[in-house]
Parts: sequence; C-alpha cells; structure tokens
Amino acid sequence: MELALTFIGAAAAAFGTYELLERLRPGRRMVLRGPAAPDPELPRLPAWAALWAALWPDRFAPSRARGRERILDLLRRAGYPYPSLGAYYANAVLTFGKAALATAAFGAAWVLLGMDLLFFLPLAGAILLRALRAPEARLRRLIRRRAQAFRSNAMVGFAALGALLEAGVSPSEAMRRVGETVGGPFCNWLGFLAARMEVEDLEEALRRAEAHLPDPADIEMRLFLQALRDHFHHGQPLAPAVSDLREAMRQAMVEETAARASALKVQAVVWGVLAIIGMMITFFLPAAELVAGLRR
Repeated sequence: MELALTFIGAAAAAFGTYELLERLRPGRRMVLRGPAAPDPELPRLPAWAALWAALWPDRFAPSRARGRERILDLLRRAGYPYPSLGAYYANAVLTFGKAALATAAFGAAWVLLGMDLLFFLPLAGAILLRALRAPEARLRRLIRRRAQAFRSNAMVGFAALGALLEAGVSPSEAMRRVGETVGGPFCNWLGFLAARMEVEDLEEALRRAEAHLPDPADIEMRLFLQALRDHFHHGQPLAPAVSDLREAMRQAMVEETAARASALKVQAVVWGVLAIIGMMITFFLPAAELVAGLRR
C-alpha cells in the first residue's frame, strides 16, 4: 500500500511539474485521445485532467453527467457565469484534478515521513469531497448574489417601466426600452422577456423568463409575471400592478434594512457587554491577587 501510494505521489508530482512548465512556456499540450477521450462537449483539456472525465463520465462528462439538468438550471439562475455547460464541467474537472494531484503528492510525502496512513485518509477524503462540491457551491453563491442585485435593480426597473406604461408605451416595447437603457440584472431580464415575447408564444416566453429568475420563489417576480398574463389574456391594466409591486418591494426593502439594523444593534450591545466584562476582569483580577498576597 505504501509503495503504491509513493508511486501515485511521484506520478502526481510529475504531472504537476509538467503543468507548471506548460504554464511557463505555452505550447503544444498533451491531450487525451482515442477511445478513452472525454466528452466532445468539453473544451480542450490537458491529459492529466481529461483522464478524470474519461474515468468518471457520470460526474464530469456533460452529455452523461447525472446532475446535468440541475446544473443547467443553476447556470440559468446564476446568469450564465460560464459560456457553456462544457466550460462548467471543464472547470469542475480541473478543480478536482488539481485537488487529486495535490492530495496524492501530500500522501506520498506523508508515507515517506513514516507517519500512519490511517490518519491521512480522512484528510484526503475531505479535500477530495470539497473539490467535488466546489464548482456547484460557487454557482449557488453566485445565485444568492444575483438574487440580491436583482431585487435592488428591480426598484429602478419598475419605476422606469411604470413611467413608460403611463406614457402609453406598450408593455413589450416598454420592457425592451428598460432593458436597453437602464441596465442591471432585472432590467436585462425584462429585455430578455421582451425579446422572447416577439418570437415565441406568450406562455412559452413567460416560462422561459421564469426559468431565468435567480429566485423562483420571489413573490414579487411571480406576481409580475401573473400581471403580464392578466394584461394580455384579460385586458387588465399593467401600470397599476407595476406601481403596486414597486411599492411592495420598497416596503420589503425598508423592513429588511430595519431588521439588519436591529441585528447590528443587538450585536453591538453584546460586544459592548463582553468588552465591559473583560475590562472588569482585567481591573479586578490583579487587585484580587494583591489582596490575597497581603493576607498571606
């Protein structure tokens, strides 16, 4: 077992040295070819990374990965931080491959130093598990950030949209103008919705736009989509609904700000109490020691 791990560590060190030299002197890269080549949707990868896609296609091959639909949904909600699905899986392969190389090299050094291998296995498992989860965790962080920016930008977007609607501009044209002139995640989403409404059925365009929301459970966004349905199907005016949604979002933002301020106030009080206790301990502890010394 120790000999095998030493060999794996040496191979990892060799692959790591090769990758370092390739970065220092870009040129012809070694690429895995033949029947074991990875998925064709993946970008060009070095052999040490492409090997993982060939050995573990259920995890790293875009056309065969078990979580493909979930990743596609996360990419849509995150605003497409990767240019394609293959680019996401290429990043996942490289992340895991680098972690595996580092773990193997570290394990070989661990064995050569004469330490017990059983203590290293949990650490290696934790490193590899974190590397497997890192790309999807990054997508979820991007979704949370986009959801916050989306709601902040919606205040401006609803204000501009309401002004255009009250001026007599059609909803699709108003959304297109807001998307082109204002900018931001929500306004860009409005422009995307307007573009889809021009080439697709209304329901299909609304479903596609809903799939690109960072938070599908956002009540104001769902109400806005329902207001569009009511306007186009039943002729209900859209401008009052937009105005009500803007006011609801403003009120929600005020309440969220007040809640954060209250939480910060509580934290400040707690830290102030702890600081006072620390000062009292610092002041009275030497005095208590002095009194104890005098009594002796």
